Amino acid sequence: MSRPQTLSDIIFDILTTKFDLPEEITSDARFEDLDLDSLVLTELSVRLTSRFGLQLTEDEIHAAGTVEGIAQLLASRGARV
Repeated sequence: MSRPQTLSDIIFDILTTKFDLPEEITSDARFEDLDLDSLVLTELSVRLTSRFGLQLTEDEIHAAGTVEGIAQLLASRGARV
């Protein structure tokens, strides 16, 4: 597998490999439509915090609502690929 190129790619990779979401999800798919519960969002928060060294809470991830929303949140905090 090639190295992810964008923040969204990294988030997609985590969601599809660690949480078994289908690879065909889009960056604007709402987490609630994907049936991601608070436990999954908390685990995603931990993984993203570890990966980027930036604290993200489950509430912030929930509020972001989509992969693109999280990517924008990370970018606004200075995250880089």
